[in-house]
Amino acid sequence: MGRGSGSPIVEQQQQQQQQQQMHHLGALA
Repeated sequence: MGRGSGSPIVEQQQQQQQQQQMHHLGALA
């Protein structure tokens, strides 16, 4: 997922967002 942007914090935020989206989809499913 990391595209070498040089910002691990941003990568963590993106991962958190993806996890939240998966949780929402799981709740809807």
